[in-house]
Amino acid sequence: RASPLLADLIATEPQPGAIMSCMVGYCWTMMTLAFSGKYAEVAELVPRAARLQARLAPDDRTIEALVALSRWWAACCEHQPWHRLVLAQRGAALCEHAETSVWGTRAYADLGVSLLGLGAHDDAERALVRGLEIADRTGSVHATTFLKLHLGATLVDRGRLEDAELLLGEVHEACERAGDVYYAGRAHTYLARLLAKCTALEAAEAQARRATERRNARPVRAYASAVLSDILLAQGRTGEAQGAALE
Repeated sequence: RASPLLADLIATEPQPGAIMSCMVGYCWTMMTLAFSGKYAEVAELVPRAARLQARLAPDDRTIEALVALSRWWAACCEHQPWHRLVLAQRGAALCEHAETSVWGTRAYADLGVSLLGLGAHDDAERALVRGLEIADRTGSVHATTFLKLHLGATLVDRGRLEDAELLLGEVHEACERAGDVYYAGRAHTYLARLLAKCTALEAAEAQARRATERRNARPVRAYASAVLSDILLAQGRTGEAQGAALE
């Protein structure tokens, strides 16, 4: 269903007074596509966004930040974690310089994810806490939710399970209130990992299955299935583990 809309977006030439609005629309679209695992489609829009940027003031740091964030989302399909880190660092720095709080929260979330993927847990935590500071200042519930989600995942990896459980519980409650599916599925997956670390394998399996049963985007479902496979394997259920892995 998104394909015709995407084609129209790429083909439509914005009027001179609507370039900024169009750029923001591109960024929201690219972020949504990235969340859905459609990284190739994001990559198609990046050159278009860069061309629009050339029609705006060259010293507009907000636009520079938006394009930098877009390049990070497009790079999610690449197996180059250090390249993604550089893009995330640039995006966060530009957002700080432009003092754009709305996109700053997203930039620090992306930076935290990049650092976590490289095992830099301390730096990831600092980036995510910085993002939370911005989100708290602006009162953005959505930003607070996804930053707490990523921070909870970071704390699970660091073994700070009580702190992680508190954060992930808050994310779960926020998702229940809002009827969210995307972040809820990830929260269940991280809670499953947390419970597995506590050797509560039955409870961990229940959380992982709740994640796989939701209508999640493909990357989220794939990760949840991998976590479920590990939990089943830890219980000696190799056949079921293989089935979950093949999902």
